Amino acid sequence: SPSYTVLGQLPDTDVYIDIDAYEEVKEIPGIKIFQINAPIYYANSDLYSSALKRKTGVNGSENIHTVILDFTQVNFMDSVGVKTLAGIVKEYGDVGIYVYLAGCSAQVVNDLTSNRFFENPALKELLFHSIHDAVLGSQVREA
Repeated sequence: SPSYTVLGQLPDTDVYIDIDAYEEVKEIPGIKIFQINAPIYYANSDLYSSALKRKTGVNGSENIHTVILDFTQVNFMDSVGVKTLAGIVKEYGDVGIYVYLAGCSAQVVNDLTSNRFFENPALKELLFHSIHDAVLGSQVREA
């Protein structure tokens, strides 16, 4: 079943790696970064949604303002995956948590577009080139 790797920052760099890999890798306060290790499509999208909620607690008790999904390893999404992602973005948004997508390939952006994820054009602002860009974006927003 799909899982997330929780990423942290290698101090004083723009490098984000598995927080279990090295002791010095630290999570950034208020931000949860998840690397997705498979496509999000009809067969696993519910599992993703529940895994994410398990790790972040959508109730907001973990004091998180931003969830960054690292999409660098996602090669495609289908309509069910896109709908699931839209649901996650809305559900988190409703409790004041932003969901940012980092490192989407042209294919994934195309999948999002053709499945009308950007029907609300403001959702384009959730796309970031890299994890570091998304981290900086959320820190600027919170400031």
